[in-house]
Amino acid sequence: MSIEDIIDSLEELEKYGVDMECDRMVLRRAIALLRTHPAAQPDEPLTLEELRGMDGDPVWLKTLGEDFEDGWQIVVDVDKLRVHFRQFYAPTFCEDYGSTWAAYRRPPKENT
Repeated sequence: MSIEDIIDSLEELEKYGVDMECDRMVLRRAIALLRTHPAAQPDEPLTLEELRGMDGDPVWLKTLGEDFEDGWQIVVDVDKLRVHFRQFYAPTFCEDYGSTWAAYRRPPKENT
């Protein structure tokens, strides 16, 4: 069962299966919280605009033929030309977003 399936079930319960307003309020809060779960977020590449708001946040880097390996990276900064990631030995600068690599909120499914 996916997060969306759970949300759908809770919404049905909130509409038709609960009589007391306080119980409906608890269900609405649970639904809102579930919507913030990473698995409920789109499994699509992040946009550069989304990356700009993620300084210090982890992203899954998927390369498309580059020398880097796929894996988690920490966003340091995003400027007009490149994205900067935190590395142990030196900062990494990645250009050509969307053509040679993409960033995701979580590892994408194998068919992406």
